[in-house]
Amino acid sequence: MIMPSEKDYIQICKREIEKLLALDNVSSSLKSRDFEYLSGKIKEKSGIAISVSTLKRLWKDDFLQIPQPATLNALASVLDYSDWQEFKQKKQIISTRKVKLFNKKTLLLSFFMLLIAVVILILVKNRSNEPVINGEVHFSADKTISLGVPNTVVFNYDVSNVVADSFFIQQSWNERFRERIDPKKQVISSIYHLPGFHRAKLIANNTVIAKQNVHILSDGWLPYINYEVTDRIPICFNPDSTLSDGHFHIDESDLQLAGIDIKKDFKLRLNNSRDFGVTDDNFSVRTILKSDSIKSATCPRIQIMLVFEANIFWISLIKKGCEYYADYKIGEIYANGKNNDLSLLGCNVFEWQNLEFSAHQKQAEVKLNGKPIIHQKYVQDFGKMVGIIYTFDGLGSVDFISVSGADGKIVYRDDFE
Repeated sequence: MIMPSEKDYIQICKREIEKLLALDNVSSSLKSRDFEYLSGKIKEKSGIAISVSTLKRLWKDDFLQIPQPATLNALASVLDYSDWQEFKQKKQIISTRKVKLFNKKTLLLSFFMLLIAVVILILVKNRSNEPVINGEVHFSADKTISLGVPNTVVFNYDVSNVVADSFFIQQSWNERFRERIDPKKQVISSIYHLPGFHRAKLIANNTVIAKQNVHILSDGWLPYINYEVTDRIPICFNPDSTLSDGHFHIDESDLQLAGIDIKKDFKLRLNNSRDFGVTDDNFSVRTILKSDSIKSATCPRIQIMLVFEANIFWISLIKKGCEYYADYKIGEIYANGKNNDLSLLGCNVFEWQNLEFSAHQKQAEVKLNGKPIIHQKYVQDFGKMVGIIYTFDGLGSVDFISVSGADGKIVYRDDFE
């Protein structure tokens, strides 16, 4: 009998995702809107954004190498598996191509023997993968510069009290940024190319045994472009060169100078990572923004994300008629346009939009051009606001932003002049 390959498992995963999301028509006929919906579900389940172009290549089997572990883990999360390995373990299958010389009794016996062996293997593997912690575990992080990127972080660790087969340090949520460490040593350095509030992890086998917050502060606003959210090194722009007529803006000539391939899907992000001096329970953010996309995207989107110490809030505005793809996240609450009426998030994204996001005593409100469009209760505490990120499909502009505290006093303001 022939055991399935990694590509066989990918095909099984794709078919099950299509069935779960009611996309189980002929794969080649899936439309862009189907892949956009799938991309949104993956982000909702795993927190990982996989672009529509990547999903299209994956569904057309247009890849020479097996996708990255982070991509496979994200796909498995849609089916409520913790990671790709769990999906494979639960989907242990025997190929339908059987050796003809076996009769039915021999085949049935072989099947049960294999099943017992697989179960034993899984039990032994799971047991052996659990690290044994016999004492204190030390894990700390020190930045080499206080402000700006790139920024090297020196991790100090002590795992002498841990028994495990392998040890790793992971920069953040992204498994691609996981590096094996020597348990006999105590120091390893890692470089961060983007600002943000990262939660580094110390891992034994596949178990997180310690965490450490790493706040990489930006020197004001950092504009950059990437093709995939998993790109390790983005294409950054000089903030001063992106200011014109009193607002932040990047035009096509800037892209050409930076060597951006405008034929590919890309996202422009504007990132400010700092302590804004407010908490998730009492704040107000006002901003004026619009899309400047040079591409004729069917459903262009604008997103503003507020990053807190323990979670994120975001609001996505989208072109009128595309509200099916609208979504928002307010703490532990996520809502999308498929299962909720988010028609008020639709607007003319190519015109200036005045957006206000406020929260008081676990009650969040969003206003668009002065009109309330979202009222949402939430429960969890998320601490201080430590970052703001704008994301545009293609290009976009920001004219103004202000952040106010509980007393209504403005603690941060930028007119981009």
